[in-house]
Amino acid sequence: MTEYTAYGTILAYGNSETPSEEFTELAQVKDISGPSMSRDTIDVTNHQSPSGFAEFLAGLADGGEVTFTIEYDPEDPTHDQTTGLLKMMSETTRRNWRLIFPVAATQAGEYVGYQFSALVTGFNPGFPVKGSIASDITLKVAGAITQGAYATASLC
Repeated sequence: MTEYTAYGTILAYGNSETPSEEFTELAQVKDISGPSMSRDTIDVTNHQSPSGFAEFLAGLADGGEVTFTIEYDPEDPTHDQTTGLLKMMSETTRRNWRLIFPVAATQAGEYVGYQFSALVTGFNPGFPVKGSIASDITLKVAGAITQGAYATASLC
């Protein structure tokens, strides 16, 4: 079994341009968790359920959330209120995101990752006395998550 280091993972957001969307790498990303995918179940248990066991159908899938921390720089264009995370926090439209793993794909220059549509739903800066200015960010995934191969050279 192969193990991989997480160091070098990239989180990037799209500019919503069609037909060729460009992605920008988010600056100073620290720990990333998610997407926390899950699936609802529908209880169809009845008086004739075999052996008295509960029965279920698969319900809707939920892409969950992606949470991460950034070393917050209010002057960085990927963090600020003009073009960055603070602007995205005020938007009501979804945007495409890519989470690119430091795992090479089959073609040279491409890496395995996820692509998904999401809203920025949390921006929680912290200012500890004995620490750096950081912010916890939450993305709410809206729709399916696809795994693919992505070229990091195509990032802005």
